[in-house]
Parts: sequence; structure tokens; C-alpha cells
Amino acid sequence: TVTGVIHEPSTGETFYGEGILGVTKALLQSGVAYVGGYPGAPVTHLLDVVVQSGGMLTAGPGFLSVNGNLQMASGSTLAVNINGPDAGTQHSQILVVGEVDVSGASLVVNHAYTPAAGDYYRVISNSGTDSIIGTFAGLAEGTVFTAGGNGTKLVPSYIGSVGSNDFVLTLANTAPTVANAIPNQNATEDSAFNFQFAANTFSDPDGGDTLAFTPQL
Repeated sequence: TVTGVIHEPSTGETFYGEGILGVTKALLQSGVAYVGGYPGAPVTHLLDVVVQSGGMLTAGPGFLSVNGNLQMASGSTLAVNINGPDAGTQHSQILVVGEVDVSGASLVVNHAYTPAAGDYYRVISNSGTDSIIGTFAGLAEGTVFTAGGNGTKLVPSYIGSVGSNDFVLTLANTAPTVANAIPNQNATEDSAFNFQFAANTFSDPDGGDTLAFTPQL
């Protein structure tokens, strides 16, 4: 079963497909984009997917199931839409049974909501035991980059978590800053001293950080 959208940028035409098809390989050539799992559609199922230079692949938001290999050539593009932390309904996810090769492909992310601390996005769920081959262009493991949309900073991982070989995006940690100056304090030698920071002293956009303060005498 193949359900999805094929968009031809040169003509502006968009084709919606929904039915029973025998597909052995999806070949996305330059200038052709395949959009699987458009909103309201069921899971898209394909076998081998090859995205050539200039081609584009996106999963919706939705699920794109590849029951074979996913090969993205250098110069091709994977487009990811993120509207929330839930895979398939709020952000794109590609489920791959076989080999995953992203060597030199471009990753384009549109992030369109305000995330909460701890949010992450499993973009490629690699069910095989083999590691992902290569990295997206300019995005080595742990590199911080700015997503399109609302400019959320994300960090890519090609190992997902311990014992995993998934491609996962996590929120980059933004270091807290001093929002309001801490006033000087007077203390008496050999006497206990207590000081309560004002609630608005520090600013931390993503929250959850532990702060240590060392006073200077």
C-alpha cells in the first residue's frame, strides 16, 4: 500500500496517491520530491528508497515505512517537519528495516512549536543491527544547529541512545544567564550567613539546569 504525495517543483503540480501498488524501489531523481504520510493518511509503505542528488524525501508529518534500504546520495535532501514530540502525528518519522545511508545528504528541519525540556525527535527508526552510514552534510554527531521555523537549536545523534542506531534530534541545552544583577552582601566573620536569590535572578530558556554559585570574599 502506497499513500503519499509526489510534488514536481518545475511544474508546480502535486499528485496524491492512495491505493494498492507493487513497488520494488522508489527512485527520487533531481527535482522530484516524495512526501509520505500526509496529514490524515495512513502509514506509507515502500521497499528500497534511493534519493539521488537534487531529490527530496519527507515523511509528512507522518510515518514512512521503508521495508528495505534507504539510500540518500550526496546533494539529496531529507525534509523533517516538527510540530510536537509525538512521532508520526506531530513530527516526521521514517521506519527503516534495512541499511540507512545518509552520506552527504542535506537535512532541512522546520520546527514549529515551543518545546518543553527533554523533548526529542526520533526521525529515523533503524530497526536493523547495522549502524547508520555517514552523516548529513555539516552535521556531525553532537553538532548544534538552528532549525528553520522558530529557530530552535537542535543536536543530531546517529546512535540515538545507548545501544541504539537511530537518528535522533534533541534540544540543545542553552546555558542559563544572569538576568538581574546579584547585589553585594555584608557578612559578619564567624557568623552564619544566609542569602535568598530572587526568583528572577537567572534566565534559563530550556530549564532543568543545576546552578552552582561561589561567593567571592
